[in-house]
Amino acid sequence: MHERIAKYLADEMDEGEKLAFENQLGEDQELREELYFQTHLIQTKSQEKIYDTEGALEEVLGKIESGKAVHMIRSKSLFWLRIAATLLIVITAGYFISETLDDAFEADVEQFKADNQVRIFSLSDGTVVKLNAHSTLSVSKEFGQERREITLQGAAHFDVASDPKRPFIIKANKGQVQVIGTSFEVEAYPNQEIELSVAEGKVEFASTTTDQRDYFTAGEKGILSADGTNLRKLELKNANYAAWWTNRLVFENTPFSEVIDDLEKTYRVTIAYDQALADCPYDAILENYTINEAIEALQLTFQNIQSAKIEGSKIELRGTSCTPQ
Repeated sequence: MHERIAKYLADEMDEGEKLAFENQLGEDQELREELYFQTHLIQTKSQEKIYDTEGALEEVLGKIESGKAVHMIRSKSLFWLRIAATLLIVITAGYFISETLDDAFEADVEQFKADNQVRIFSLSDGTVVKLNAHSTLSVSKEFGQERREITLQGAAHFDVASDPKRPFIIKANKGQVQVIGTSFEVEAYPNQEIELSVAEGKVEFASTTTDQRDYFTAGEKGILSADGTNLRKLELKNANYAAWWTNRLVFENTPFSEVIDDLEKTYRVTIAYDQALADCPYDAILENYTINEAIEALQLTFQNIQSAKIEGSKIELRGTSCTPQ
């Protein structure tokens, strides 16, 4: 499909091929969407910068492994030439470029991934990391030599080994956290607010898109908006932020809506519930429970819940208000 689109845009089809292609466009929604996407991509790129197609293509050709070639379609029209060359670079050579980049990335960076459960490990400087499920930590192979810099996607708790000469830096979405040595937690899932919760010491939290930065100490929480434009400081009132690795949830006269929030964050699930339950207070300590056991405990200790339905990571609770009508 990609080669035919490139050939069509480069005006390298004969009349029969062009007619067949245009007839197919009228019947094939996927082909129409792909043609629109590639044309839009080219227009966007051309607005960003002047593109040296000849030089770029030569660079791509130099990186492709022996026996794998990308052929540039030459047209009398420079406009169509640029379209064809750009398409071929993006589509045909893209696979080989990504292979080269992936190989380089794997050579320079080590990734720690936690799939469906918490993973605990130590970095070369002695820092202990508790990586939450569905999270990834990327660490340069040069980590600890001149600097200590990592990248986080997801959530992790850090007990950072002290080293005044080499600050510990965490890059997370639109934010950056920097410390010398302390205990704290960062939550940075894609397209969501970044949350910093400090248990010990002093932590610098900054936006990478603005000049906003602040220092946070034990008992404080920082929240950076997903776009990096708004950094707030709050009191860290809820100790359950660490429940995903402590396996301990404590509720003391806690509104049911907050109980649900803590359960969702701890177990990475989605819980739908009747709003009549939202303000009902709940008291309990849930320790070393699975999500199924936690829901069962809710049903046993909270009489207003009438039914619970669990389907994978989606849970539905039905109940009545605790306030007399």
